[in-house]
Amino acid sequence: TITVGSVTPDTTPPTISLTTPTSGSTVSGSISVSATASDNIAVSGVQFLLDGTNLGTEDTTSPYAITWDTTSATNASHTLSARARDAAGNQITSAPITVTPPSIRFSLNDRVQVINGTLNVRSTPSTSGTLLGTQTTNTLGTVIGGPTNANGFTWWSVNYDTGVGGWSVEDNLLAYTAPTPDTTPPTISLTAPTSGTTVS
Repeated sequence: TITVGSVTPDTTPPTISLTTPTSGSTVSGSISVSATASDNIAVSGVQFLLDGTNLGTEDTTSPYAITWDTTSATNASHTLSARARDAAGNQITSAPITVTPPSIRFSLNDRVQVINGTLNVRSTPSTSGTLLGTQTTNTLGTVIGGPTNANGFTWWSVNYDTGVGGWSVEDNLLAYTAPTPDTTPPTISLTAPTSGTTVS
């Protein structure tokens, strides 16, 4: 006689939480999104989610992480979360976190003005880029590229009205609006003599 014991099904879902980035943080460029997950038997995979939609492919190996190119997302707040599953099909989604890209100060074709003294203009958006020249305070230009984040700075490619053009650090630029032309003529009236008087 062979006695077969019953097998208790696995109904326990994994646990999961996001570890990076932190909720409320400002993100830019390519960042690591990571999570910790565990299960009473084993975690089969972790799927990261951006605004509820799959972000990349499922990661089946611990540590669980993925690289997110934030420049591919719209310039608005976004939610990140992660879903863990086990071999029995149990799954659970982590609490979402909210991240925000840095504010976009300029747009392509915006007019900008140099502030804060002498501004270095470089061949690439990096402090190690070749120094092409400098621009002085109040010089005007037009944004033709960017933004790009590197070396702790936000860079814009600017075609300056005079001198050399290239990549410049955002902190040294200000949006420029040309003054509205004065098209209102003066007013004038004669005060003396009065109309109709006889003069001699």
